[in-house]
Amino acid sequence: MEAVGFIGGAFTLAGLAATLAQWRRNRTIVRWAGALAIIGLAMVATAFIVTARAKSAPPAAAPPAVTPTAPASAPAMATSVAAFAALPADQKKVQMQQAIDRYNAVIDQAYRTLDLTLLPEVTTGPELQVQQQQLANLKAQGRPTVEEGTYTITGIGVAPALGSVSVRTEGTDQTWYLDPKTLQRVGQPNVNNTPATYTFVPEGGVWKVEAVMLG
Repeated sequence: MEAVGFIGGAFTLAGLAATLAQWRRNRTIVRWAGALAIIGLAMVATAFIVTARAKSAPPAAAPPAVTPTAPASAPAMATSVAAFAALPADQKKVQMQQAIDRYNAVIDQAYRTLDLTLLPEVTTGPELQVQQQQLANLKAQGRPTVEEGTYTITGIGVAPALGSVSVRTEGTDQTWYLDPKTLQRVGQPNVNNTPATYTFVPEGGVWKVEAVMLG
């Protein structure tokens, strides 16, 4: 619109100049010059009005901010049998899978390093005694081991009266002896395909294995 105003101003000045120059010589030219001046004034006025409105118009409102939706979080690990019993079936399986994975990881580290102090982190009661005896024998012989395996949870039972949860699994375990200096595997692994049932009890906010029954 500034360009329109500029052109209008030019028309106005040209019209006025022509009017003054031809006032006495040619009245027809005077009429055209007057018309030109009027057009120029109209263009100047239009440009002024449009520019003023554009400057006074409020700025366009910014689009509303989009708040990201936080992903749904999984329920916290149940730390009591009653809380565990209230979970849906799929969450029971997820939480017991986590408990078994943690048990296997700690047991594997204990037998790899012959460190009996790790056992109470994931075992208690009769199972703690069994593991302590087995690991103490291996430590006396200087024979660390490592175990690898896969498993599938095939059943979960809750016993509120006993304060425990039983988890039945099926899979394959392979156990190797390790060279005590290099910790490299020695010989062929001992393969076990026997189903196992783990009895878990909550202790200190952690699920620990109280017993393991094979078959």
